[in-house]
Amino acid sequence: MLNYLSAELYKLRRKKSLYIGIAALLVLESLLFTPSLWIDEMPLAEILMGFFTTALPCGLFLAPVFAVLAFDNQHGYATLKNEVVFGIPRSRVYLGKLLAGMTAGTVAAAVVIGWYLLLCMLTAGPIAESPFWTELLIDIISAWLTWLAALSFAMFLLFSMGSSAGAMVVTYLIAFIGVPVGMIGAGEGAAPWIRLLVNLFYSAPYKRFWYDLGGNVNDTSPLHWDALSYAVLVCAVWVGIFTALGLLRLRRREIK
Repeated sequence: MLNYLSAELYKLRRKKSLYIGIAALLVLESLLFTPSLWIDEMPLAEILMGFFTTALPCGLFLAPVFAVLAFDNQHGYATLKNEVVFGIPRSRVYLGKLLAGMTAGTVAAAVVIGWYLLLCMLTAGPIAESPFWTELLIDIISAWLTWLAALSFAMFLLFSMGSSAGAMVVTYLIAFIGVPVGMIGAGEGAAPWIRLLVNLFYSAPYKRFWYDLGGNVNDTSPLHWDALSYAVLVCAVWVGIFTALGLLRLRRREIK
């Protein structure tokens, strides 16, 4: 498994689009710190950190990109058949590509987030308050967990559908509808099964921070830790269910 994962990561490292995308994100982040956007009368550190927390859900729309990069157009190149004929277990193929996408995306996110926080400290000065960093770390971990859930779902569709383009269309249609609904939540008048689906959607953990806590970025009350536990639960449900379904679907699928 480790050898297969290493081979998948090697292929990802050779994709220029991956580096171009990360570079573009770093440039866009850097533009936020141009002197023309600074206003001395405003609390710059709070504004920059507030923007960072608000922008975290955008990563959910980037998760399918890493799934596509790791999947490497298996349908178009027909490489999946070659791997199976060569004797590689189907479960290893699925898990290897899933873990490769997760690893590459995690490293990319670490670079992008690290660069933003570095620019924040260089621009607004160090922020030494322990509660702030504790809450920020919880936010980042929760965002990472929801991101893993979104990627697992995208990988399931890529392996299940006969077209990578079709799988991405379905993935983004569900994301554009489900992500905001999950963050807002269902009304009290909604049917119980609808509220259950909304509360278990992979973007639902964000609601705990922005609504239950009123957007207080320095609040480290138990609700924040409860939100982290909620993100762990949602991630386990999505990764576990869709990985199991993907393995089952790939095992029963006739590969041509």
